[in-house]
Amino acid sequence: MFAVECVLKEGVMDSEKVLLIGGSHGGFIGCHLIGQYPGFYKAFATRNPVINLASKLGTTDIPDHIMVQAGFDYAQDQLPTPPVLATLLSKSPITYISQATTPVLIMLGEKDKRVHPSQGLELHRALKARGIPVRYVLCMSSQVKFQAPITALCKK
Repeated sequence: MFAVECVLKEGVMDSEKVLLIGGSHGGFIGCHLIGQYPGFYKAFATRNPVINLASKLGTTDIPDHIMVQAGFDYAQDQLPTPPVLATLLSKSPITYISQATTPVLIMLGEKDKRVHPSQGLELHRALKARGIPVRYVLCMSSQVKFQAPITALCKK
């Protein structure tokens, strides 16, 4: 956010046309930004966003990454405790989405093993429940590729 504010102060960018694009962890950051700075970003396009670290823990092929990223040790033979799950949730963008006002396009890879499409669907549901303009596209591949023709990869 600091970098965007610095560029805006230089006058090289129109503050009414600031948008976000980010996928996976970039989607995590983007979701934090639209929730914590409501109205600042005019649109957000995201690919397989991470929205809830607690729910992602059970659907990803890299649970160790989530635990370490949140400051916890990871042991394959241990389930997370309720306090650990609460901490993961508190670090997740879903906790700020109730403040978001930015229209969002969500692109999801149906077979993504790293960020399950349920993460994007959770975001979609939260925004839709609050009347925020949101749309999602579900693609049959494991990843959504921005350079590929979207009609060739996705269900309508």
